[in-house]
Amino acid sequence: MASIDRRERVEEALERSLIAIPSLNGAHLLQRMLPTLRVPGRIVVVLDQGSSDDTAAVCARHGAEILQLGSPRTYTEACNAGIALARSRGCEFVFLSNNDIAFTTDVTRELLGELLEDPDLGIVAPSQVIVDPSTGKRRLSCRSYWDLRKPKFAHDYAPTPLGVRRLEADFCELTFALARVDVLERVGGLDNDYGFYHEDADLGFRLREAGYACAYLPQSQIEHYAGSTFSGQSDRRAAYLQRSKEIFARKHLGYGVSLGDAREGQLREYLRRYRLLRDGAPQLSVIAPGVGGVPMGVEGAGSRSCASPMAMRAQTSTCSSRRGVHSSRAIRTRG
Repeated sequence: MASIDRRERVEEALERSLIAIPSLNGAHLLQRMLPTLRVPGRIVVVLDQGSSDDTAAVCARHGAEILQLGSPRTYTEACNAGIALARSRGCEFVFLSNNDIAFTTDVTRELLGELLEDPDLGIVAPSQVIVDPSTGKRRLSCRSYWDLRKPKFAHDYAPTPLGVRRLEADFCELTFALARVDVLERVGGLDNDYGFYHEDADLGFRLREAGYACAYLPQSQIEHYAGSTFSGQSDRRAAYLQRSKEIFARKHLGYGVSLGDAREGQLREYLRRYRLLRDGAPQLSVIAPGVGGVPMGVEGAGSRSCASPMAMRAQTSTCSSRRGVHSSRAIRTRG
């Protein structure tokens, strides 16, 4: 009886949901994705950005709505447009999705069921089989994690113990993820400064600071044909990844120093190489070793001192201990 009630609640919630899929010339990707979705086409909206391929025909074939944004947008801009559309239509839930995926299980209902059970769950995502389109190599990732000491954002490939139905996470990748519209609005939506990459980590950081959890369902699964966004543009992709890491670090980790008018050429070059120079950061004062017994330090940093610029990054960080390691809590299947 309880399982029937749960299924009914999920179906009712599905009617109050919107699946937003940003796409640009992605007809071939949508042709692979849409038939595997297993939901009514009326809740699926492809946010097209001026495609010149047959995206419209593919959407019509599978009953999905197509909404023209008119011109290319960043992923964050397109997702924020999807969130705004969900709000304008009175939707309670919004799925944000890449177009380079396929669904192995009934992911939308599985995620909705979990979100309905836990009002403190801010965002939830499925595990993903990451497929390298060039080699066909497949690798299962059950969640994402961060190491904010570097910072590093990565997939967790560790096998999930038997019976675990939910894995707590630092953040959820927006490859495919579900959240409540009002929760996303409460934390300010996606930060358009990122554009591409690590906007999901930023969202997870803000959700957790607001008291919400981020989680993955390992038994819920998609296939992700990675690299479609910047296919054949590895240099551009690398530049975006580095830029987004720096935005995240400036916004949340508070690392870096300034040198003011100091002319320590070798030190300045070292700090620049490791991207530790930042205008407006605490100013690094350099005093010759042994002079007055005062080591190299940071003005305005109290009694803290450091022996190297790499240590300076850690010492000027304002991270709580929670942020240095990824979450490891698992929820096992009821029974």
